[in-house]
Amino acid sequence: MKQLLIFFLLLLFAFGLDYQTADLASIEGQSITVTVEGEVQNPGEITIHPYATIAELLEQVTVTEEADLSVFNRDTVLNDHDILRIPAKKQESENQRISINTATANDLTALPGIGEAMAERIIAYRNEHGLFQTIDELRNVKGIGERKYEALEDLITL
Repeated sequence: MKQLLIFFLLLLFAFGLDYQTADLASIEGQSITVTVEGEVQNPGEITIHPYATIAELLEQVTVTEEADLSVFNRDTVLNDHDILRIPAKKQESENQRISINTATANDLTALPGIGEAMAERIIAYRNEHGLFQTIDELRNVKGIGERKYEALEDLITL
């Protein structure tokens, strides 16, 4: 009897709620802002639709001849206020910094003190939180303390 009463109360409660459908039109009108820096003709903020990818952003900017687009995973989804730095092509003798926003796990393991597990944690953090906004944000990755950060600071870029 008690179970039947609880069932009817739950049933009454479920039908008494006011359900609303999602308004997709309101989501359509929204936009995000991404800052593009580096090897582009007009660096600055670009407004693009939510869930846009790097490939879609690159269609809206004009890159210079020196731009190295091979470092990007073009399917990466951008978030509001992301910063995308487009690097120049590497010169033979030039030591370039490694981008913590675009580097693969293999690239990251070339850094001192970064093994495969740490590289995967950096990539997981980037995937979960979006692109790094500052290089200091790397300290938020578990296992990157003050000493490790100081060793990496001059070797990395966004």
